[in-house]
Amino acid sequence: MEFPIRPHRIQDAFTLTSLAVAVLIPFIYYGIQLVCAFYNPSYSFIHQVASELGSSNAARPMLFNFGITVQGVITLIASFGFLRASLRLGVNPTLSLLILFALATNGIQMIWAAHFSMPNPRHSGQPPFKIAMFLLPILLSAALWDGSGAILKVYLAATLILLAAMTLITSSNIGINTTHIKGLTQRLYTLSVFPVLAVSAIVLAHRYRRQQLA
Repeated sequence: MEFPIRPHRIQDAFTLTSLAVAVLIPFIYYGIQLVCAFYNPSYSFIHQVASELGSSNAARPMLFNFGITVQGVITLIASFGFLRASLRLGVNPTLSLLILFALATNGIQMIWAAHFSMPNPRHSGQPPFKIAMFLLPILLSAALWDGSGAILKVYLAATLILLAAMTLITSSNIGINTTHIKGLTQRLYTLSVFPVLAVSAIVLAHRYRRQQLA
């Protein structure tokens, strides 16, 4: 006798799978840079931003842009997993929707940046992309804070402090010249965005499974 597959089981599988692939995001982002830097021996992680590995002046630019495109697609898929998991776990619906939009916008940003690679003037600088990237760690921290242990709260707080510090440092309003270390400042900034995304996916998946077993 065959038993029909229940819709909620399919939805649960999609939620957990999308959260699982979200864990790959920081590994793809930093990993593709390491791979492409191998083909560009003169590349400096301190002085040059990541997108220069996908520019017309780089060796294997298609490799970098393909990796960033994959990251963007995964982020888009993950956004729906975050929405479903957070709603099922009782996160405020408005906050859950904001996380969805921030993640989806970040995914679009990755695809956009890969399609309009440097030196295309459309490559970066779009306000919605910048706002979504800045808000993402804040929204994720707000969603995870309740019910988190001391270690996770310390990590989330440290992430927000790093985000605030790097936003201040890279702001043109305070007059700090970071053009000579723009690669370093970019990577420190992204450390406040992509790792917490993976950590959030792991925590949400764990809580989601635990709720299903309760």
